[in-house]
Amino acid sequence: MKEIDVTIIGSGGGGAPLAYELSKKNKNVLIIDRGPVVNPEHLGNFWQTVIFNGYYHRMAAFSRSKEGIVIYRTYNIGGTTVFSCGNIVRSLQSEFLSYGIDLENAFQEAEQEMGSRILPDKQIVTGTKAIMKSSKRLGYNMRNMPKGLNSDMVCDLCGDCVLGCKSGRKTDVRPYINKAIENGAVLMPSTEIDKVLFTGNGQVRGVKLSSGREIESKIVVLSAGGLGTPVILQKSNISAGNGLFVDLFNTTYGVTDNLSQLEGPSMGTVITDFHEKEGFILSPYIDHWSQLMLFCPVWWNMIHRFPRKRTIGIMTKITDERCGKVSVDSISKIPTKQDKHRLKAGSAVAKEILKEAGARSIITVKRIRSAHPGGTVAVGEVVNSDLQVKGTTGLYVCDCSVFPVAPGLPPILTIVALAKWLGKRLA
Repeated sequence: MKEIDVTIIGSGGGGAPLAYELSKKNKNVLIIDRGPVVNPEHLGNFWQTVIFNGYYHRMAAFSRSKEGIVIYRTYNIGGTTVFSCGNIVRSLQSEFLSYGIDLENAFQEAEQEMGSRILPDKQIVTGTKAIMKSSKRLGYNMRNMPKGLNSDMVCDLCGDCVLGCKSGRKTDVRPYINKAIENGAVLMPSTEIDKVLFTGNGQVRGVKLSSGREIESKIVVLSAGGLGTPVILQKSNISAGNGLFVDLFNTTYGVTDNLSQLEGPSMGTVITDFHEKEGFILSPYIDHWSQLMLFCPVWWNMIHRFPRKRTIGIMTKITDERCGKVSVDSISKIPTKQDKHRLKAGSAVAKEILKEAGARSIITVKRIRSAHPGGTVAVGEVVNSDLQVKGTTGLYVCDCSVFPVAPGLPPILTIVALAKWLGKRLA
């Protein structure tokens, strides 16, 4: 292996585009990820994705904070972008600008490369279309969601976006990895990092793998996510892990006579009217049957004979407070009084919309879940305005952990934009 200029830990929304930006400037890049390369034949298949190959950590239901909050995360090349709903929206642009991080040009590039476009009307179907119509009758501004879409592919409306897109219509960051490899970058999948190595004066000299092997590198960038990055820093004797947010959400469901929400892209539309002042957004969503069985009341499923084919639902996703903590052996996160108020307010609006759409036996799932952990290595606290870890030279962080506040919005585009911004500076 050639002398390594930059070692990137993680291949998701931060690591993949960063590797591409650096490799096209002739930097020798090494990408290390604890997860395997995704087999395209597994995408869209619950058993292959969740059970047999375990891309979802602890089967998408049992990865929890010590207080019981479910935290969805995956281990794979491409990170959670492969198994997301594909929402591509800007967030925290002004917040990062206040730290001197101007993302405008990076956002524009990322939007173009990720195929950002408003979801076409023809893909708003069945239950989602009914929810959209009832929302508008009630005076709520529900709009088509911006998505990352590959224009060369056709969506088959399977509704299983969170299991990976088997049609190839939804974009993720794996093409960045492929392009980086074409430019000479080296990928090490299924490889776990122990810690970052330093010289005596805080200068990075490389990383140590869990196997004990040491790899020399001039620069190290941690892109292991809001839960993984702070643990690596702690193992490297750097304080991190406070201020965890997780974009808490709940789902509200109602049973209908003939409406189904099993077809069409997940979270195809969105209401953002309440985001700025009330701290929540609403989007049509129905869980996979495995999650519906786990988290919906048993009596509800039994009375209605497991009514998933006749169920419509809405997700309430909130901007939660940064009050959790990540340590080497545990995750602590519990909803605050404000978090609970926002979840309750959002589900009340969701119930109103579902009722207007003709649903009955409306319930809100009590189990609170989350999907976007971050804030644990926040800019201004652990990293400076260059995204370099304070007190070090050559150690950077580029993932959701550097977010100074919870966005309450899908974070993928913002992470990709940060990676492009940092990549140009390092190159």
